[in-house]
Amino acid sequence: MTLAEIIKALEERDLSQEQIAKMLVDRGVKVSQSTVSRIKSGAVTPRQNLAVALYELAVEQGIIEKRPLPDYNNLTFIEEIDVYHGLGGGALPIVSQNAANATVFDARAVRGVWFIPDYVLARFNVRPEDMKAFVFQGDAMAPTIQNGDYVFIDTRHRVPSPPGIYALADNFGGITIRRVEVISPPNEKTIRIRVICDNPIHPPQEYYLTDYKVIGRYVGRFTA
Repeated sequence: MTLAEIIKALEERDLSQEQIAKMLVDRGVKVSQSTVSRIKSGAVTPRQNLAVALYELAVEQGIIEKRPLPDYNNLTFIEEIDVYHGLGGGALPIVSQNAANATVFDARAVRGVWFIPDYVLARFNVRPEDMKAFVFQGDAMAPTIQNGDYVFIDTRHRVPSPPGIYALADNFGGITIRRVEVISPPNEKTIRIRVICDNPIHPPQEYYLTDYKVIGRYVGRFTA
């Protein structure tokens, strides 16, 4: 139920907008009748404390059912990595890479965490502890991935085989997303890769795998 629908439902219970405003004021929220009217019309997005107070009032009036809060102590979370953490100092935010724990990042590089429902995680087919998220910058992967998208990677995949979209960390500490394919023959000791942008204005480039550190395979995104 939207905030506008809550106000309409309160009015249907013979509460005027002045009375609704007073009830909200009694909850410690500074609000006027004109603000209530503007929320109802969709002309204004209320502050968080006002929105919460409206929902609490709707629960008190029996308009909506109060739902129990989730047990945050038992939720698993996905770390969001600051892709600029290592820039300037030349130090990668990666602490270690191993088969058991996938990629581990310096705690200073973790800018926040994501809580994602189990049914969404099931679509990714990745354990939360093996996933990392970060904000993609630039137009290199348009239209597949847009500037500002939150991308999610499976850090267990650290070799670009099979070919696909991978997260790469360069020697300056930056992290980005590109299509990667191995182009060297199986018997060649030094692995060569082709790094491809989906945006055709950026031509493919070839590197040695040692020029980059593969930190995970792309599994999905959320568009901001």
